[in-house]
Amino acid sequence: MIGAPTNDDEQCLRALARQLREGKLVVKLFLRYLLHAKRYLLQQPQIYSAPIPVNPQPSGDQTVVNNKSGVFSFRLPEGWSQQAITLPMFGDTVAFGSSDHAVQGIIDVFVNSTQAGNFHGVGEFIGAVDAKQLAREPLDGLVSPMTTQILANIRNESVQVIDQPQAHTFGGQNSGQITFTNLGYIAVPHSEKQLLVGVVLSNDTNADKEVMAGILETIHIPSESGGTIPATAVPAASQTVRSSDQRVSLIIPGDWVALDHIADQTILAHGDSAAAQTRLYSAKPGLAPQTAISGNGGLIILYPMSQFDIDPQNPDLSVLMRRALGNLQGYTVEQTAQTLDGKALVAVIVGTERGYLALLPFGDQIVYVTAMGTQASFSANQAMLLDIVKSVHVPAVIAGNGLGGLEATPVATSAGLGGL
Repeated sequence: MIGAPTNDDEQCLRALARQLREGKLVVKLFLRYLLHAKRYLLQQPQIYSAPIPVNPQPSGDQTVVNNKSGVFSFRLPEGWSQQAITLPMFGDTVAFGSSDHAVQGIIDVFVNSTQAGNFHGVGEFIGAVDAKQLAREPLDGLVSPMTTQILANIRNESVQVIDQPQAHTFGGQNSGQITFTNLGYIAVPHSEKQLLVGVVLSNDTNADKEVMAGILETIHIPSESGGTIPATAVPAASQTVRSSDQRVSLIIPGDWVALDHIADQTILAHGDSAAAQTRLYSAKPGLAPQTAISGNGGLIILYPMSQFDIDPQNPDLSVLMRRALGNLQGYTVEQTAQTLDGKALVAVIVGTERGYLALLPFGDQIVYVTAMGTQASFSANQAMLLDIVKSVHVPAVIAGNGLGGLEATPVATSAGLGGL
């Protein structure tokens, strides 16, 4: 089509428009006669222009959201939710969405590395790439490699690229690249000193395309004046840990460690700092040095149901739970076993430590799970420890089914209560 601007032309035109709006450029034209102008509207069945319209804006009232350090800001429709999160390779990062559920969906996908299948509404994260990850070269040279890396990490049979990466100027201010997929947009804008990544998702991209594009157009580097993310909204990052043989997975805080011996000893210990080692020693003294119980942590031990004559088709774990609780040495039952998610059972026990002991049925396997804290720390960490119990899955949750995060899943490293 004659007269269609190239990407470079578009950037120049946007810069010219911005200078006109800011009053930096004034055009004066002196003519002998009045001008007569016409506008012609053409329709075409296919759209060949950039996937984002020129400077779309979210409709209605908007809220300015600044990240904690003022590196960037963006605008959200009134009433949307937002939350600061922590991601590897990134500095300040903000997750937001059309509802609390959408925000949690973003956290599940990019922090917990779970599936995007249950995602509803519009959700996004925007983060500043950690300066330590950037090479000593102009940031415009890193935009394309960053886009390629993100696409390589998330592309699979459920994620298809609809519009290939192309140059784009966000809000007429910051250059970068944008890519449109069947789940939403991937944006990589930059300034002279900052490189951002924005990923916006929707379960209905056709209906939400304009809203998603409009939010991306409001990104400012550095931030404009406005609200900030409350400091209390910053949660600890999480990681999905999978055993080396992919038999089991669980979600634990990002600064915890996992000692994986599932393949040879059917046991995995997890915890903060030395807590994993202390739990491992309590069950398998030969696998860890002797240390006193400390911190928050626990165990996962796999058993075949056949060892206890339990029917996999109708697993009744009540007798086995009574046996496990009756065999406790140095512990008492604080809360009797309760049903958890159907057929699983979980009890609260207390001794040198305090926390959860659970039996979970998966196929023909029984998973013995503990998630414990010290007497002093249990109350403050009770919800987190129960979430760890609920996150256990056999076999391991498969990485990359849907969007699965921005980097490889953390690998468990090799290296009380002793199981059934």
